Amino acid sequence: MAHRVVDGYIDKFQARGSAELVGELLWGAAADIGLAVAGVPEDRIAEARECAVVTADFWWGRPTEDEQIQVAHRMGRWWQLAGELVAELRRRPGAGWIPHAIEVAREDRSLDEAVLQTMMMSGLVAAHETTMNAAANALLLLLERPAVWEALREDPTLTPRAVEECLRLGASVMCWRRRAAAPLTLGGQSIEAGEDVLIVLDSANRDERRFCDPDEFDLDRRDAHRHLSFGSGEHVCAGAALARMEIALVIDSLATRLPGLSLGRAPRYRANASFRGPIRLDVRWHP
Repeated sequence: MAHRVVDGYIDKFQARGSAELVGELLWGAAADIGLAVAGVPEDRIAEARECAVVTADFWWGRPTEDEQIQVAHRMGRWWQLAGELVAELRRRPGAGWIPHAIEVAREDRSLDEAVLQTMMMSGLVAAHETTMNAAANALLLLLERPAVWEALREDPTLTPRAVEECLRLGASVMCWRRRAAAPLTLGGQSIEAGEDVLIVLDSANRDERRFCDPDEFDLDRRDAHRHLSFGSGEHVCAGAALARMEIALVIDSLATRLPGLSLGRAPRYRANASFRGPIRLDVRWHP
């Protein structure tokens, strides 16, 4: 299914010689795949895709006063739609992790309607926004290094290694908030129970005590998978395997189908304290 989705988007621009990959490939493909895996009915995917994208701006963005009102209204509609989708999947169950959670909830009373609604809402953001940004960041890192891109084109078995190094250097979530459950000392800093903590994942991924030459892209790095871009322990991202698969699929498909792929104009980013990925990614190739 994922191959078909990605190839379908590339079909639309392959003969043209240029494209804007965020808008013409990554945004739509990540949403379609993530929503399908979640179990969202096909006839509701377009609406859910439009609603889910607002969450990053609501949590971490920097909207103007006028934009704040619009973002709040759209966020409210997304919460409402998430509840509608859960109710619809109760009536017509199918495949996917939300239908599975609904079945589990029949026995586990801790999974009430609000929890299922939250799972639908936040899970789809993780499957869409962060995967889209991670794929865009990976393509940017690789296309900035033509020799590495050519190596991947000639030998696709290198792609999984490249994906891990791209995730390490180009995490789509740079930091996250936590609240200390117990007092502790970390790096010489005392943290009291109940204090808010900002975890800077991007810094951990470039820790010179963990990675040799941490700011350098190294396709031969054997421990790149030790990055924290998907979190760790009980907070590890449940969709990590899906995200890795999607990023690898995008890289392999573009390398195979678009010969001579290179970057166009410099990418632009929107103001966001945590979610990071280019708004545009212009590329060209030999059609």
